[in-house]
Amino acid sequence: MLLVPPNNLSSLSSNHKIRDELRNGGPYETVDVTDKAALLDVVKKYSINVIYHLAALLSARSEELPDFAWQLNLNCLKDVLDIARGISPDYN
Repeated sequence: MLLVPPNNLSSLSSNHKIRDELRNGGPYETVDVTDKAALLDVVKKYSINVIYHLAALLSARSEELPDFAWQLNLNCLKDVLDIARGISPDYN
């Protein structure tokens, strides 16, 4: 599963070689990390038990778009943590 910010702001999304390797290496989904419901659907669909959340907006762009940076960097992280907490068999 590849988590990407909306509007293809991720440098990974423009690197077609990496995307082709990911796409051909097994189940592949591109999920807008700002869409919590879609993220949860994919987690359930593939019974995912580990999530690496690497979507982020770095400093220079964050200074230009502070509200979006907050949404992507903090709110989306919380969404991923909430989902991970809900799927973890060790969480009580």
